[in-house]
Amino acid sequence: MITLALLLAQTPAAKPAIARGAEVYARSCAVVYCHGPQGAAGRAPQLAGREWERFLLLLTVANGVPRTSMPGFQNQLKLEEIDAVVDYIISLSKSGPAPAAAPVAKRPPAPPAIQRGRELFFDAARVDSCGSCHELDGWGVAVGPDLAAARPTDIASLRKVAQARVKTARPRGESPFPALALEPSSAEVRLYDLTGRLPVLRAFPAAEISLAEGTTWSHAAVTRAYPDKELSAILAWLRWLRGP
Repeated sequence: MITLALLLAQTPAAKPAIARGAEVYARSCAVVYCHGPQGAAGRAPQLAGREWERFLLLLTVANGVPRTSMPGFQNQLKLEEIDAVVDYIISLSKSGPAPAAAPVAKRPPAPPAIQRGRELFFDAARVDSCGSCHELDGWGVAVGPDLAAARPTDIASLRKVAQARVKTARPRGESPFPALALEPSSAEVRLYDLTGRLPVLRAFPAAEISLAEGTTWSHAAVTRAYPDKELSAILAWLRWLRGP
């Protein structure tokens, strides 16, 4: 856990700009399964327009909240990034309630016979539901591939989807971790860290990280929370989404 001495070492003079905190918040906190943009409410509570005690907020962001879906970010974010995002959240307390997010246009609902598959895919009661890594029908988070386009034909192929794209990231000064890399760049490597139950978007200077084929991460292990009967319902919904 982040220690008291370490937190107190974050002096005001060393704080990054609030703009940096806004960037970290947008890529790590304002996602479908957590808080909304600019501190609006999502599945997690609204952050804007509230008063915060800085030290307790630092502990919460770093260590998470036990027995809830709030993860700790001390292994995914640098200390200065945690410090910056806390400054950004505190700045929102002075700006009043955040605006409501714009509604997303959606297609007509699925027929009742297969609506269960959609409900399971975006099940809010599961921290690591399918929708926490896959985007479909205007919902979810586009970390992994489009499952409708991937066209899994059975439960076994659904449990294995995206496995080949996961690599082992080896950053300088850190232990290796499973990752999904985004667009390549000569200056920066951006990837999703799959160490925890929820993916975290991270960025590294290209010279300070390498990506190796193979990983101990398993999509089949991630989907163990879904029994075969529920995955069958999800498959039926995926087939409906992609059409004939």
